[in-house]
Amino acid sequence: MKFILLLVFIFPIQSYADWSLVHQDDADHYIDFALLSKSGHKVRAWYLQNYSELQTIKNIQYLSVKNRSEFDCKTRKMRILAYALYSESMGQGRAVFNKGEGLDWQSIKSKTLNDLYLKKVCIN
Repeated sequence: MKFILLLVFIFPIQSYADWSLVHQDDADHYIDFALLSKSGHKVRAWYLQNYSELQTIKNIQYLSVKNRSEFDCKTRKMRILAYALYSESMGQGRAVFNKGEGLDWQSIKSKTLNDLYLKKVCIN
């Protein structure tokens, strides 16, 4: 599973991604509703943060971040399954950093960006 997620980040999904804008703040936040996968009360989703200005973390510069996360609609928890930082907007260019190992489940606080994602993917 980790290998498949890593391949998806190496070979961008932009060519068939259908990003829907769901929020704007310091970045534009998108979800690809066409790629939602549901199993019981859990939903897996792709989402993307797109920045207008270059971001830097530990000497890594990027303009966008793609995430694959799993949301538990019943318990209001989420976990990031994989993510990648991209040198260009909308997940284009090369992945300058990626992590294909799932993180631990975490509770989602009300009125946060993750709360918005939860509401969007659990309603659809």
